[in-house]
Amino acid sequence: MSDAYLTIGDIIRQAMVRQFASAGLDDKARSLTEHFDDARANAIGELIVRYHRREEMQILAEIESKAREKVAALEELRSILAANPELLADIDDGSNGELLDKIESNLRVQKTIVCHAVEFGGIMKPSRQNAPATAVAMQIAHLFRQLGLKPSAAKRGPEPSTIFGQCVQDVFFVLGEKANWRRAAESAVDNGEAHMRAQDELFAMLAFVMSRAFPRM
Repeated sequence: MSDAYLTIGDIIRQAMVRQFASAGLDDKARSLTEHFDDARANAIGELIVRYHRREEMQILAEIESKAREKVAALEELRSILAANPELLADIDDGSNGELLDKIESNLRVQKTIVCHAVEFGGIMKPSRQNAPATAVAMQIAHLFRQLGLKPSAAKRGPEPSTIFGQCVQDVFFVLGEKANWRRAAESAVDNGEAHMRAQDELFAMLAFVMSRAFPRM
């Protein structure tokens, strides 16, 4: 386990317990305390750190780059075959005339991956504010909502007056994040649910498209 991961996970764990208790849901608070062990806290902390590092954006950039490379290679291959019908005929003798169809099909898939990656990249930038900070706050808000808790952020005052706001500020402190906790928390409260839903939908869409891509061509 990582001390930083566990510390972040414990901050979120304790915040959720306090929010259940403040709502008079003592049974849920006790149940969460029993089942949200250090291993789960560590995993949550690791997830938050990954969001702060924006690792998913790096992965997305790699996916888009590889798809663009495949598009370029496939288009070049298609041009070569179009300019050399004799070569295509010789190759097609051994592939039942399906080579061009395979190239066109793979080309459509790779272009679709590029298109979704670009669209996805736009959604993964939650606002014009500090993107890593906002991404962290949105993920914390998402975790709250998954347990039926409603995150809220006070609109006034320099210090947090809500459990969620305090949680975001405390997590930022551990991460060394200097961005304004209030702006990130408010963005997560106001737009986080729609953002996470769109993100999940695009993840599923991108995974489906990639599952249809040929591994080699």
